[in-house]
Amino acid sequence: MPPQLESYLSLETTLEDHVRAQLALGRRDYLEAGETGLEQISADRLQSFREIMER
Repeated sequence: MPPQLESYLSLETTLEDHVRAQLALGRRDYLEAGETGLEQISADRLQSFREIMER
């Protein structure tokens, strides 16, 4: 069964790109702040993922 939306591949690729970018930002933030900032970094990335999924 083919995808129901013609733009499915584009949407999936965009989502993957956004998720990878957020993971890279989280990694950078962690390397800069260390474990002391892990809780805030995790909360920020989770919020970003939620915003991505709501688009």
